[in-house]
Amino acid sequence: MEDKTKEELIEEMRVLKTRIADIQDLECKYKSAEIELKKAKEELEVETWGLAKTNEAIKFIYKELDKKNKELQTLDKLKTNFISTASHELRTPLTTIIESISQVLDEIHGKITAEQREFLSICLEDVDRLSRLVNDLLDISKIEAGRFKLTKQQVDIVSLAKMVSVLFHPKAKSIGLELRENFCSQTAMAYVDKDSVIRVFTNLISNALKFTDKGYIEILVMDKPTCVECCISDTGRGISEEDMPRVFGEFEEFGNREGVREKGTGLGLSICKRIIELHQGEIWAESTLNKGTKFIFTLPKYTENKIQEE
Repeated sequence: MEDKTKEELIEEMRVLKTRIADIQDLECKYKSAEIELKKAKEELEVETWGLAKTNEAIKFIYKELDKKNKELQTLDKLKTNFISTASHELRTPLTTIIESISQVLDEIHGKITAEQREFLSICLEDVDRLSRLVNDLLDISKIEAGRFKLTKQQVDIVSLAKMVSVLFHPKAKSIGLELRENFCSQTAMAYVDKDSVIRVFTNLISNALKFTDKGYIEILVMDKPTCVECCISDTGRGISEEDMPRVFGEFEEFGNREGVREKGTGLGLSICKRIIELHQGEIWAESTLNKGTKFIFTLPKYTENKIQEE
């Protein structure tokens, strides 16, 4: 081997020092990475423990929610049964009271004074309202219990709407309102429970008359390819934007009630919604405060095959 010059030895020493420095730097980085990995491992172990505890907590919460849900279902069933039983028990005496007051007002049992007639008329009005409330409660309880049965048949919704409209013309005229009809075709057939759909039209028109001070109420029926669409619109007080989400709730009353012609049960719109949903239809409201309201509902059409299947 040739002897190396002083300069070459110095260069080799410099290269060697550089390599030693690189090795030391790598060793330092390795130790740092090792510390970070150890720290990450500890954090991961803590997180794993936390997730396990969270999982246990979630399972416990779900168990408690399931328990509470069953308790609520039991209470709801008890409530429904109580309402149904109480309503049935109230219906008979209410019918007797209404009949008795009516007979006294008709002077079947003797003459009455004008003052007596006035007080008895107030009593009859309140008992009638209570009777409607009882009937509505019975219907709600039947629907919730799945005992509200529909007897469906092919029905001409235009003829049905005309029939209901005729019943309300005298009342609308007596309070200075126009009751309009807008039927887009001669007939509009749908497979429905006739009495239930009459109930929907009656509730919606009654509601419109109650909250309309001037103008008109319009009954519209449109025959569409897959459904019959109906709309009861008015030029009345309307519903505020904040009240709209609760419009089909039970016992809901909106806005200022002063000047309302009749007190309702607060169940009419809720019953309408449930009846339409039992028909697999849709119902919704559109309203502007002090400008009027529209209640629109659809009744799906059935093919002959679907009718046979049902």
